[in-house]
Amino acid sequence: MKVLNWKEKERQAKEKTNNELRYAIQDCLECIKQGVPDEGYYYDELSVYRVELGKRKKYVKFEDPGHGWLKVKRLELEKLGIGGEVSGCSYQKGDWVYLEEDCDQTLFEQKAGISREDIEVKWTNNQSRIRSYESYVSVYQQQLDGLEKIGKVLDEYEQNRG
Repeated sequence: MKVLNWKEKERQAKEKTNNELRYAIQDCLECIKQGVPDEGYYYDELSVYRVELGKRKKYVKFEDPGHGWLKVKRLELEKLGIGGEVSGCSYQKGDWVYLEEDCDQTLFEQKAGISREDIEVKWTNNQSRIRSYESYVSVYQQQLDGLEKIGKVLDEYEQNRG
């Protein structure tokens, strides 16, 4: 009889993306359904995967009659290495970035390994206030802009000194 190494299986589950966990859950269910020997093992494995998936973060997408935006932390974009790839069609406010649904959201979903099942949609019949937020600018671009401003100040200082 196969015995599950719980600690090892939990470690493996943590390394899987949400989509990989869903596939693993489906595999376990299929093994149980088919009556594969040691089906108790697959019940245990199934419970580990379900618990891990339940711990995972859910994302919120805001939609109005014209468009939609997925709300994510700016830090997540930077950790995934895609902060510089997000377009100016997305918006930002504080530490949050609202990824436009056509390209930027899809990029994030692919890199983060999430699917539509991980997203809660909030709908409004009115125009979303997200449209009034500042257009997205990457941290890298903000740093470049800051250096450019410093350069201009130094140039002015040099001109006024002379």
